[in-house]
Amino acid sequence: MLLWLGVDYPKSHDVGGLAVRVLAERALACEPAFGTWLEEFSTDLAAKRAPSFYCEEDYSSEDATLAAEGAERILTWVTGMVAS
Repeated sequence: MLLWLGVDYPKSHDVGGLAVRVLAERALACEPAFGTWLEEFSTDLAAKRAPSFYCEEDYSSEDATLAAEGAERILTWVTGMVAS
């Protein structure tokens, strides 16, 4: 989404806050509840990424399902926004 908006995103994997801020700056603001969820979802996944990558933490198939569902929610929202 940030690439589509032409934003040079940080190399951090937690980009939820940046995404919400850029959307608001460009008058593409999302509902506050979605923005809050997006920031929390991004922060949660970013915090889990490195420990998972280095096998320091195990995650369940339920964790993977929740992550995939969250990503699908974001994709659906962005697709709807682009189609508008």
